[in-house]
Amino acid sequence: MSRKRPIKKCVECGEMAPHHARGLCSKCYERFRYYKKVADKKLPQRRKSDINTAFFKAWGPEMAYVFGFICADGYINQALTQLVIYNTDYNILDKIRNSMSYDHEIACYEKTKVYRLNVSKKEIVEDLVDLGLVPAKSLTLRFPDVPEIYVSNYIRGYFDGNGTINFHDKGSKPQITVSISTGSQCFAEGLLEGVKNTEGIRGSIHVNKNQKNDSYSINFYGYNAVHFLVWIYWNANGLFLERKHETTKSFLSKYI
Repeated sequence: MSRKRPIKKCVECGEMAPHHARGLCSKCYERFRYYKKVADKKLPQRRKSDINTAFFKAWGPEMAYVFGFICADGYINQALTQLVIYNTDYNILDKIRNSMSYDHEIACYEKTKVYRLNVSKKEIVEDLVDLGLVPAKSLTLRFPDVPEIYVSNYIRGYFDGNGTINFHDKGSKPQITVSISTGSQCFAEGLLEGVKNTEGIRGSIHVNKNQKNDSYSINFYGYNAVHFLVWIYWNANGLFLERKHETTKSFLSKYI
């Protein structure tokens, strides 16, 4: 036997009628359900996060590379609400954007032809701060505590942002130099030590004296330069700056 609904005054129309949910009579309740269904169809779907906010929470090959690249060609603002990554090469920013599962356009300054990727996610910025990134990092950046297995990925990222390859063809004895630049003495010393401890590659630091602030170049020559390039690009899995990777391939195919 079906249970009879209690007779109550409808909160909508005031009629004494069998009571439904929300204090409505059957007529008002059906009207409520109809309009709710229509409204639900018009409501926009809740937007999913447009970026992988967990990207910098755990070390991995892609995370280490992107973090290294940001340490070279990126910064966070003083309010710790925005990350900016920039470079003259659109493709590398596109690779980084895809690695982070980021759904945002890459802007371009027409006058300078510098591409820029803005990330306005406080959680992302806070994770980078936890890793050691700070605003106005140029002179104060420290080499982070990178797990040994990912040191080559991190350094490849930094090198793609602030590194150069120079070689001179002198017959059977070509000369090659790999240089990495930074404004932080502490970072230069930490990077050189990290490369030596991880892979046994030896280099040196050259101080570039300037009137305002000194800068530092970490240099690798000859066999150590070749060893360095092979080490950082060997298992790059597509995440690298094309022109430096091609320069490396060209040299190695010709002389090694």
